[in-house]
Amino acid sequence: MNEAFFQVLYQDETLYQVEARPKTAPVVAATPVITAEAAPTVAVAAPTQRPAPPPAVALPQLNHQVLILVKEEPAQFEADKAYLGKILGAINLSWDGVDIVNVYGSEQLDFRAALNVRKVHHFISFGVPFLEVNLDILMNIYDPKRIKGVNFLFADRLSIIEADVERKRKLWTILKSLFLGK
Repeated sequence: MNEAFFQVLYQDETLYQVEARPKTAPVVAATPVITAEAAPTVAVAAPTQRPAPPPAVALPQLNHQVLILVKEEPAQFEADKAYLGKILGAINLSWDGVDIVNVYGSEQLDFRAALNVRKVHHFISFGVPFLEVNLDILMNIYDPKRIKGVNFLFADRLSIIEADVERKRKLWTILKSLFLGK
């Protein structure tokens, strides 16, 4: 490279020149070679295996077209059930007409197989990013997407929605369009 290139590249930098030290070759002492009659031993390294990922937890049987996903501690979820019941009633659904999965404390849940069965038509997640359940779907909050015949909706956690009027309005507007055709 030429000098002009380095002047442009490092024009605002302070450069220091370090004296080059001559490299000296290490002195190796001569040692006598001893020959032995023993057969050489060859150590065979055991093949290294990557640890297997933890097995995916089996999903509960999905019997309905609407799947609701939450991630709440059991005590908090019990408190949120009343509000979720109001939401379901507003869109003409009941507890018996939806599948609710609380993924709190679960690891490695994989919903891809459940969606391949094509039973679920609406997948609503309250505060659980879809990446956490091995669905490679990036979504904006309160912005539904239809992918392969399934309506996906990512919303805030139920306790956050219940406490905020603006979020309630956003959720209600989307749920009306998805379930009531308005």
